[in-house]
Amino acid sequence: METAPVVCVLGATGSGRSSLVSSLLKSSNSAAPRDAAAADALWSIKTKYYTADVALRVQDCASGSPSSSSPQFQDEAIVLVFDVTCPSSFSAIQNWASRNSESTEDAGVRLVVATHMDLLPPSSSPSEQLQAPGSSTTNTTNTNTSSSIDRPQWLVDAMDWCAGECYEYIECSTTDAALDGKLSLEGDVQGIARVTEALQV
Repeated sequence: METAPVVCVLGATGSGRSSLVSSLLKSSNSAAPRDAAAADALWSIKTKYYTADVALRVQDCASGSPSSSSPQFQDEAIVLVFDVTCPSSFSAIQNWASRNSESTEDAGVRLVVATHMDLLPPSSSPSEQLQAPGSSTTNTTNTNTSSSIDRPQWLVDAMDWCAGECYEYIECSTTDAALDGKLSLEGDVQGIARVTEALQV
């Protein structure tokens, strides 16, 4: 029997990795395991061109954790998850990526997903002032939400790190589906829809 390809979903405790998996399963009407943090969840991908089953594997990437050892990434996907209200959760995935850089080079898809966007305060202006990743200039971008989101400087720096390390940065709000469906960044769709689209490649 052919083994399903694996999407490794890694993050520190409380980063939102399990809720991200639950949202992906819900979006495709796939059944979740009894304990999503302890077992692979079989995710059914259905597009107009193909149908495939993918195993979503949740792992802890906390420094020093026994489960932080590098999985075998052979044409599989890495999804690093962090909480936008907790800078240390980004540091955890940043450290994991540094420790496992060589073994993850061949991963077919490399994502960094920022969760809990609904917990960030709104900006005081109608648009946000963001420094574009890899640029020394500040750009104005619109999230296309009912109110703009005020991103702290450490989060802007995190976006820059993702660009430099060849990870696609995606913002989500797994606890607020209405906001999640409206999120965009520099004109690109964000949220669960973008995570799903990226993993279907």
